[in-house]
Amino acid sequence: YIIFSMLLCSDIHFSIQSKEMLNTLRQYSLLNDIIIITGDFVQRGFQNQFQQAHDFLISLIEHATVIITPGNHDLGDIFGEWIPGRHAAHQRYSTYLHKPFVQQPTVVAHRDFDAVLRIDDHVYVSLNSTHKGSLIPWNPPGRIEAHQITWARDVLADQRAQNHHFLTHRSMWKHPRDLHRPLSANEPLEQFLKDFQFQSFIHGHNHRYIAQESPTPLLKFPILEISLPTLSRRHRRSEQRCGFVIWKPPAEPKPVFF
Repeated sequence: YIIFSMLLCSDIHFSIQSKEMLNTLRQYSLLNDIIIITGDFVQRGFQNQFQQAHDFLISLIEHATVIITPGNHDLGDIFGEWIPGRHAAHQRYSTYLHKPFVQQPTVVAHRDFDAVLRIDDHVYVSLNSTHKGSLIPWNPPGRIEAHQITWARDVLADQRAQNHHFLTHRSMWKHPRDLHRPLSANEPLEQFLKDFQFQSFIHGHNHRYIAQESPTPLLKFPILEISLPTLSRRHRRSEQRCGFVIWKPPAEPKPVFF
């Protein structure tokens, strides 16, 4: 049984990122086997921001396995899929980030912006959660579609792994002082997590650190929730510090704050 050291980060928001913290993250990344980034690489979806994100991703892939998922800023400017420019953002995310990501040998399957990776006896499922969840034009909750879950089930049926980790941009829970609304209620997603006995649910979006066992909202399946802090100055409140997380299971996750 191999123990991996993981670096978890989110919400870099290239153009308003903390440059000093990003340099610190680069140094820490050299000491970790797996790097997970749960979306919002860019702030406004401009090409120069995606180029910066691309260069950063490639520098990490040179020495570690990198697992990513898109955020709402990545797939359509500030307000996600509600902005007309989302089509250009989708294309840029695909070209600059998704394509180099899925070329890694640890990727066993991918479709659209979803992927499944296997490293030894650990399986990582990365699903895009930027789909609109309601007709509220500002801050829509987002959702993971049924066809994504069906696809992931089919892939995992052939893997027979002991350890399962789920990552996406948006949270499944609503905690006090969260910046954003959680995913729309999704019993098929929770049933999927329960059926395959996922150990962790890793997400960003709310720009603050939480690491605790959180029962899923509907089925009450206990799972380790890791909510990641931001690497930018955007929407940072007094209790929200820039940083990232180091996790070496079965040990507890450890935040590194700036």
